[in-house]
Amino acid sequence: KTIPEGEVGCGGYGNIGNKYNIFISTSVGCPVGCKFCYLTVKKCPYHKLSSKEITMNVLDALNAELEVRPELRNMYTKLSWMGMGDGFLDTQLVFDVTEDLIQYIQSFELSLGIDGVDIATTLPKIPNTTNYIDKLNKLVWETHLNPKREYIRGLNRQPFRVFYSLHSADNDTRSLLIPNTEDVLEAINYFKALEISGINVILHHMFFDGINDSFDEANHLISLLSVFNNVELRLLRFNACPGTTYKESSNFDALVAHIYKQHSNIKTQTSPGAEIFASCGMFLL
Repeated sequence: KTIPEGEVGCGGYGNIGNKYNIFISTSVGCPVGCKFCYLTVKKCPYHKLSSKEITMNVLDALNAELEVRPELRNMYTKLSWMGMGDGFLDTQLVFDVTEDLIQYIQSFELSLGIDGVDIATTLPKIPNTTNYIDKLNKLVWETHLNPKREYIRGLNRQPFRVFYSLHSADNDTRSLLIPNTEDVLEAINYFKALEISGINVILHHMFFDGINDSFDEANHLISLLSVFNNVELRLLRFNACPGTTYKESSNFDALVAHIYKQHSNIKTQTSPGAEIFASCGMFLL
């Protein structure tokens, strides 16, 4: 599950079988302004948490979870900066929290070690952050990593990954959906450079009815994917939240099949869920 900024959800055992995820959502107070975001629709009040507050919130939640699920100590921890917000809005804070959490988890043996770190971004209009990504990548590789990831590394599945929320390969359409973000081509050039440097890049995408779900748009997306070396595309489902005019494309299955003919490295959520309201199953009411 994902929850407000600085709190933590434990789950997602994954296909390795000896790890669990901690999701740290940067959603509350995010100024990116995604038009389909439940929090944007609600205009929730917020205040920015310090790195210490976020770290302590995560550790408090993790220790509470360990009391009822002590078996987690015998697994590896993955830290996931996810949610509908943006992990690039305060790069120093994200780095500091990640570094502190890794140190606490290893020093106090809250788990066997680190499975990896994921960070999601819409890539807002910000200065170059390549050094920040390099620092995070170096930090992760210096941890006590999950040994079961050895065979995955051979398949280019690195322990540090960057997720880019695309949602349209057309700049005008994307600006409509996600204001205050970098030009699509500039963003793609940035992520291509990360891929060349050895960083795993994964693209997130959603299809909205009547907005970005034409086959012309899908073809534009296919062309964009060809820039990368077989980048992974994850197609997320959308469950309309109260107050929004957006809804998931009725062409979803046809679009997936169309893209798959040209780009087979795709993962798709099977359902947006029934009890979840907001994009890609992020928030429980």
